[in-house]
Amino acid sequence: IRPLTQAAYAAYQSNRAIFTAKDFSVDPDLITQIGYLVKDVQVSRLQPEQRYLVPHRTFLEFLTAKYLALAEQDERDAWLSELKDHWEREVITEFIWGLIEDEEKTHMADVVMDATEFKEMGESDDCPPSHLMLRLIGGMNQVPEEMKEVIAQHLPTRISLYFNCSAACVDGATVLFGVISKVKPTALHRIRFNERNVGSALWMAAEHLRIQSFQWGLPYHLMMTDDEVEAASRTIATWVALKEFTIDGLLSSGLSREHLRQLIQSLVHCSQLETLQLKGIKVQDEGMDIIGALLITSIPHLKQLNLRDNNLTSKGLRRLKDCLAQRTTKINTLDVSWNKYDAAVVKDLKEVCDRLFYE
Repeated sequence: IRPLTQAAYAAYQSNRAIFTAKDFSVDPDLITQIGYLVKDVQVSRLQPEQRYLVPHRTFLEFLTAKYLALAEQDERDAWLSELKDHWEREVITEFIWGLIEDEEKTHMADVVMDATEFKEMGESDDCPPSHLMLRLIGGMNQVPEEMKEVIAQHLPTRISLYFNCSAACVDGATVLFGVISKVKPTALHRIRFNERNVGSALWMAAEHLRIQSFQWGLPYHLMMTDDEVEAASRTIATWVALKEFTIDGLLSSGLSREHLRQLIQSLVHCSQLETLQLKGIKVQDEGMDIIGALLITSIPHLKQLNLRDNNLTSKGLRRLKDCLAQRTTKINTLDVSWNKYDAAVVKDLKEVCDRLFYE
């Protein structure tokens, strides 16, 4: 198979998928017996020589990965170092990860994180190249201690999961949170789930991290089990350093009343909270009792409150005004826009905050 992997690597590098006999150091008819290579059908006598094809591009990618897995480390590192500019190499990289020995994976992880700028993982509109490392570690049952040390050197301060992230990204984030909690729980400051429901395992892995900012864009059709909400609430309650908490319903059907209650009550332990945004999750007037109790007793440092588009009426907003009036510190910014209320309520709310958005 070695001559075939060499030919496959050369073909991939030159963006070819067709071979001739001169591409191989052995008789290609012998290689076809392995099953990775097939003879091309000759449709014309003008065709000068027999051609050979791989049945599918995945075969070419696997054989290229096999070549790199067997290659010298320097050659493999040089190829991996160009990952950020060649996203199409990710499939081959995942194949390499599965083909190399376990003791080689720590070094490969270091190279991949450097190449994809894992430490600088920032905001994006979709799954970024830096998530490749998440997908690689997502399938590991146990991360070796030496790899944990390497990961600790590349830890990002923020992690986002997007609507088009694969389940492997979520699995990798679960593993990563577990590593962070062991080696450097203060490293990660911000978590963002953009239109993703991530499951109980990820929530539990994030317990006791020193998260300062959490943003959650709910999926359009939210389906959370009681276990998932319980895991989320229990984890959020451990984020005692939390300063920003955002849930954006994105026009979803909203959380159930009980689920909303659990999530809001988990913030009782987050006394450093400065920004609370609950947008488009249909809090409704009945939900103001839950939020009101939180505002009065548990988050004295709150500066910004956003309740935009929550089906609130004048009744609910009057309850809000009463609760804000009982606080010892004033809210700087309050947003109640896209709700239904009368002019008198607007006037009352202006008395308990510095800036009011209500259009």
